[in-house]
Amino acid sequence: MNAFFDMHVHSKFSIDGVSTMEDYCLIAEKSGIRAICFTEHVDFNSEEKNLSIVKDNRKQNFVVEDYFSELNRLREKYSSIILLSGIEFSEPNMFPDEFALYSSYPFDCITAGIHHCYNSVFPGAGNLSVSKAIHEYYQIMQKAIEFGGFQVMAHLDFPKLFFDKWIINNDVLDTILSI
Repeated sequence: MNAFFDMHVHSKFSIDGVSTMEDYCLIAEKSGIRAICFTEHVDFNSEEKNLSIVKDNRKQNFVVEDYFSELNRLREKYSSIILLSGIEFSEPNMFPDEFALYSSYPFDCITAGIHHCYNSVFPGAGNLSVSKAIHEYYQIMQKAIEFGGFQVMAHLDFPKLFFDKWIINNDVLDTILSI
């Protein structure tokens, strides 16, 4: 029997999560998933500008104590599933004090993500060219990797969701992966 693990799950504790942690546990029981890591978003970009819509991401991070309380409740209820704690911290190198604070919590896995670039503009085709987005995205990613302090770098090609073409030079990927 294969054991399936999902190490990148966003529940309603994340701004983009649509299901509760318990919803995921119920699905895991039915589908044979043996482990889940709830990697909730932590984002300190002061504002995200996407196609003229501006939002303040600092007000959208979850309450860590509530997160751990719910996770511990579910660990007791769903003991057949390994439930891991985690965060996906956006651009940790740009927010070292905040990253240090979140790193001090007992998360099982800290994932870094690059979700904003080009002066906080989300990399969408309506905002900037593909070549500028590629250049900026991987520069920020390289700086984040060099900063370190996390176990996983998420989304090597995240912006391709927002561009018709996202062709990455192999030299760029080789550099990122070698670091």
